Amino acid sequence: MDKRDKDIHHRIQNFSMAGAKWDLGPAFLIFYAEKYVAAAKAVQTAERTQNGKWHPVSMFLAGHSIELSLKAFLGLKGKTLSDSKKVSHNLKKLLAEARTSGLLKTSKLSKEERFEIERASVYYGEKVFEYPSVWEAVHAYPESPDGDQLISAAEHLVVDLMQLCIEHDSGPKPSNIKIIAGKAPEER
Repeated sequence: MDKRDKDIHHRIQNFSMAGAKWDLGPAFLIFYAEKYVAAAKAVQTAERTQNGKWHPVSMFLAGHSIELSLKAFLGLKGKTLSDSKKVSHNLKKLLAEARTSGLLKTSKLSKEERFEIERASVYYGEKVFEYPSVWEAVHAYPESPDGDQLISAAEHLVVDLMQLCIEHDSGPKPSNIKIIAGKAPEER
C-alpha cells in the first residue's frame, strides 16, 4: 500500500479537533453499510419485476454492505482500515477473521447466511457482480449466492453492530458537547 492510500485510510478512520482524537472508522463504516443494504433491498424489489434469474446489482450492494460491516467489527477489535486492506474485498477471509475475533457473540448471523457470504466471496472479490462474465453466464452462474440470504446477512450485521459502532471511539468523551445528527450548531 502506498503512502497516499495509508493517509486516506487514516483520514477516514481518525478525527481530531482541538487536540482531542476519535477513532470514527467503525461508525462511518456501519453507516455506509446501512445505506448499501437499504439500496440492495430496493434494487432487489425492482429486479424481481424483471425477466431472468441473474440479478447481480442487489448482490453487489449486499456484498459491499457486508464488507463494510465486517471491517467495522474488526475496527471495534482494534484493526485499522489499513490492516483490513490486506484481505481487501475477500468476504470469506473477512468473515473468518471476524469470527476469530468474536463476531458470533455479537451477531445473529445464521449458518446459512455465513455460507452465502462465503459463497459470494469469489463473485464479489473478482467483480463478477460488477462486470459481465461470459463464462459464468454460459454456465448459468454456478457459484451464485442466494440473494435473499445475502441481503438478510447484510441486514443482520448492520442491526447487530450499529449500536456498538456508534458507541465506540478511542478518544475523550467531553460531556459538554452535544451532537445532533444532521443539524448545524446554529440550528440546535
